[in-house]
Amino acid sequence: MKFILKIILGLIIWLILIEIQWTFFESHTIENLIFIAFGICLLLLIFSGFYYLIKKKQILKLAVFGTLYFFCFSLSMIIVNVIYDKIARNQYIELLNDIQKYKIEKGHIPKKLSELKNKHFNIYAVFPHEFVYKGYKPFIWNGVGFDESKTFSESEKIVGYRTPMGYRDYRIANDEDINKIIEDLKNNEW
Repeated sequence: MKFILKIILGLIIWLILIEIQWTFFESHTIENLIFIAFGICLLLLIFSGFYYLIKKKQILKLAVFGTLYFFCFSLSMIIVNVIYDKIARNQYIELLNDIQKYKIEKGHIPKKLSELKNKHFNIYAVFPHEFVYKGYKPFIWNGVGFDESKTFSESEKIVGYRTPMGYRDYRIANDEDINKIIEDLKNNEW
């Protein structure tokens, strides 16, 4: 029971750290560190196993607990992410439907999400946040390679959502069929 409580406490701390990570740093390094800790504990467990076979003496007793804990914790993180992803995908589809309605009424996609009638929130950790909705920077061919333009497109936006372990986003434009995006999302094609 104490072990399960430690995993639940770890998940709560992880979600709080995810909140800080996505809000201020826009990266997903915390879960990478957890997977690295799991790998280190696993290597220490293997090393202590070989040492026990050779010397018949047990060392690194915490490696067993650490490996078991980080394995269960990593598995729990993945399950939590799947749950968040399903919730966020449904909320995201509602947002895209509202953008489609707005586009039909006004003839163009909204410049800001606040222009929509309904408020839409993406919950990727502890608190609800606005969905990703930002200007699209087109890639411009400069003869040698692709350069990211400093000018944002007026008719295109990046719209997306975040989950505890990553994010998904998609470029939409005024002339794009948003229903096609919704179908692809429901079929999990992108």
